[in-house]
Amino acid sequence: MFSNEDIQAIKANVECDIVDELTEQFLTRKKDSLLLSDSLRRLGLLDKADRVHECGSWLQYRVYYNRLNDPRSQRLTGANLCGHVLCPCCAWRRSRKLKNHLTAIMGHLTGFRYLFLTLTCKNVYGNELITTVDVLLSKAWHRLVNYKKFKNAVMGYFKSVEITHDIDNIITHSMYKRKHKFYSRHGLNIGDVNPAYDTFHPHLHVLLAVAPSYFDKSNNSYINQREWRQMWAKAMSADHDPYVDIRAVYDKQALFEAFDLDYLTV
Repeated sequence: MFSNEDIQAIKANVECDIVDELTEQFLTRKKDSLLLSDSLRRLGLLDKADRVHECGSWLQYRVYYNRLNDPRSQRLTGANLCGHVLCPCCAWRRSRKLKNHLTAIMGHLTGFRYLFLTLTCKNVYGNELITTVDVLLSKAWHRLVNYKKFKNAVMGYFKSVEITHDIDNIITHSMYKRKHKFYSRHGLNIGDVNPAYDTFHPHLHVLLAVAPSYFDKSNNSYINQREWRQMWAKAMSADHDPYVDIRAVYDKQALFEAFDLDYLTV
């Protein structure tokens, strides 16, 4: 049992953890949700605007005293979340739930190795986004998973769609650091006009489960990066060479960071 001093110390530590989470994780997303609410109001969607505006105005946490050695001994157990598909606060909560589910599933599965696959297509403008996601990516993915080479290599997968929106009209230092190969290839540098300004970049993040023998030199089902790129280009019927990245997963935490789970939809 805990003494009164222990309880007070635990209470102070948990309160600090909660405040840190609210400050570092929640408040930024809440500001973004208020911008979304304003946009919905301008479109005349008043009920949705009000719901998003009130999202997360109260939060309820529960402390688990039997898990105090766990840094996540407190858990959000109640909130007035709006549930809007574009709400940053709700997307954050969904991502946390998804991360927990993935962690539990991967913890129970044995006898597998994992690969992290990123599949991209060209940037599109807003009026092309729905068609690109619903038709191009969905149909292309369906073709890819039905290729014989994919079926022979992959034993299971988890797929999510991420959509990023380029809102900087000038190439910044952080942008150049993140995509220096692309900018160098096109003769662009920091301070130049961003050619992708106000475009959307839908792409797929995929966790692949493969047999431990997948990396053996004698394994004929191994697919290298060039072959993945060729398969994806064929599946999309692409007129360009799409960017494809495939890497082995060694650290599950690094995997979730690479997934950028805040903005994923299953």
